[in-house]
Amino acid sequence: MSEFKKKGESIQGKYEVLSVFPFVEGVLYYTALKKEGEEVSTRFIHAVTLENKPRESELNELKKRNSEVFFPISDVFMEGNILYQVFERMEGDLLGVYLIRSAPLPMDEVARFLKNITSHLLQCYDDEQFALVDPQNMVIHSEGNIRFLYGGPDRLFGFYRRETEDVKKLAQLLYFMLTKKQIDEKTSQFEPVRSTRPDMSLELESLLKRALSNDAIKRPRIQDFWKWAHNYHVKKPKLLGGKTDGKIVAKPTAVTSEGEFKAPVTMTKKTTATHKVINPPGKGKKINISLPSMNRKTWIRIGGAVAAVLLVMLVFQFFGDSTKDTLAGVIDPTIEEDPQQAFNYFRQSSVAYEQKQLDQAILFGRKALSADLEKKEYFQHLANLYGLKQDYKTGLQVLTAAVDKFPEEGDLYDSLSVFAYYLKDYDLAKEASDQAVSLRKDEAGYYYHNGKIYGALKNYDQAVRSLQFATYLSKRNARYHHDLAIYLFKQGKIDEAIDYAKSAAKYAESSEEEYYVTLGVLYLKKWEQLYNDQNLNQKEKKEELARYAKYAYRAFNDAVDEEYKYPRAQYYRSMAYYLYGYFISANQTAEKAAKYDPANPVYHYQLGLTYMGLEDKERALQAFERAYQLNPNQTLYQDAIKKAQQMKTTPKKKEVKPEDENAK
Repeated sequence: MSEFKKKGESIQGKYEVLSVFPFVEGVLYYTALKKEGEEVSTRFIHAVTLENKPRESELNELKKRNSEVFFPISDVFMEGNILYQVFERMEGDLLGVYLIRSAPLPMDEVARFLKNITSHLLQCYDDEQFALVDPQNMVIHSEGNIRFLYGGPDRLFGFYRRETEDVKKLAQLLYFMLTKKQIDEKTSQFEPVRSTRPDMSLELESLLKRALSNDAIKRPRIQDFWKWAHNYHVKKPKLLGGKTDGKIVAKPTAVTSEGEFKAPVTMTKKTTATHKVINPPGKGKKINISLPSMNRKTWIRIGGAVAAVLLVMLVFQFFGDSTKDTLAGVIDPTIEEDPQQAFNYFRQSSVAYEQKQLDQAILFGRKALSADLEKKEYFQHLANLYGLKQDYKTGLQVLTAAVDKFPEEGDLYDSLSVFAYYLKDYDLAKEASDQAVSLRKDEAGYYYHNGKIYGALKNYDQAVRSLQFATYLSKRNARYHHDLAIYLFKQGKIDEAIDYAKSAAKYAESSEEEYYVTLGVLYLKKWEQLYNDQNLNQKEKKEELARYAKYAYRAFNDAVDEEYKYPRAQYYRSMAYYLYGYFISANQTAEKAAKYDPANPVYHYQLGLTYMGLEDKERALQAFERAYQLNPNQTLYQDAIKKAQQMKTTPKKKEVKPEDENAK
């Protein structure tokens, strides 16, 4: 170490050494750069001894090393046999420092770091470069990405890379990330990780054990760790969430000009109202919520094209090489079988996807599958990419070949069922989903998809059974409870639907205000059911109606609390206040709904109703006229204008009830 600099000495006559740190190779200097007329700036400089003096071209190559893999270098020079690398201004933490402070890390962060590190190592192998796997040689950048400090061209440093050594070093680092414990390098003894980390998968545990083996032959490849991390974070097309076919319709109760409750009346040619009420919007436009369906912006309407595609596939499968023929037009027949090259394509596809280059990701995904048809993950990866592109027909083609080649893999059948659902081929979706469930009876997601598919087929009994299994296997999944509530309602089981909707709201994330809205609307449906119950005496009915109206507006309050500008929740909240007779609060929340979504005529109509409840003829007319302007084809709004014109009352000052204060 005597040939290295000491504190107070200078490097190249311009970098004053402030501190000296032992490093994984050589030393790391913290220096001050002084330039006349400029403020002092600090730089880290790495110094390492070389046996052979490098050529100028090799130094330039080092200076231009991949800045995504290595921390950028601003200058490179030699003094004697010592190579100096001047880093650009360094920001972030050394990984070693971060781990001492933060380990053990959550599995999501472990997977992210592991994918980052292994991706860099694989890139180094491709470029004939090296990087030492050591937490002191890695910097966490401000975006959370990791870059190596020491490393570069193999030939410059005379460094011979052994991947098996990298694997063991990586495993030791991984073990520390998971446990904050060191492994004895001499004995390689370590405590089982899953005893303290139940979130660790069996696959990762197996990789870790093999990687720590003293027998280098038994160790896995770096790419095996990369695959695990990639699969942990892989983004799939959105599956069977959100809204579905059908509506829940609840009729709001109107009031007369005297403020009395009146039964809901739907005006038709065969029905004449016996009292003065403003009717709710027509069929499908009353208080409604959508059944859960696939989360996607637009439907791809394929029609008979799906059947035609499947028929062609069946012909190919009967007369030829089933996998290759089924994949005609997807795989490239000019690409030779080469598992290693296939993996390189697969990795390039993943990188392209992360860079938001979806078409490029699909291109490399097709090449990966073309070069190796024996890897299930290549089929699934390519299908997912087509799903993200919303090319469900080609995705279905890939998955049809996949289930033919891997007939015992439930996840492939599950994915196939989802793509068939998107293409509205519900019979194929049901067949694939039933097969997925039969292969894996412990996967909540399979039962969830199964229930959604049966729901699309209007088989609500089976939809409920499947969703009950899903909620049993995944007891805190808000979406599963929510959708089960919807299908229970379709069966006419309002009380059970309310119970599951309450669970959904309980387990919901803060951004999922829709679950509170569903609960509130179900309370309104219960209110409607009670209103029409002829067996209840008037006193009991009045108490029950008041109770469920209060439940409803509390649920809508929660939805509004989660997203105060959520107009649909404000609208329902207004309806709940209206039912309960709190017309001031109903008016205030209806005003918010109309303000946040001024193009929705229903919100202006509701606002008009509340003004009628407050006996404010002029403002009621203004609101109804605005609704009519937005939708002149809706006769309901014309009728509302006529009824408002018949009012002979003037606004009365209403007493503010305690609940009214909550609406402000």
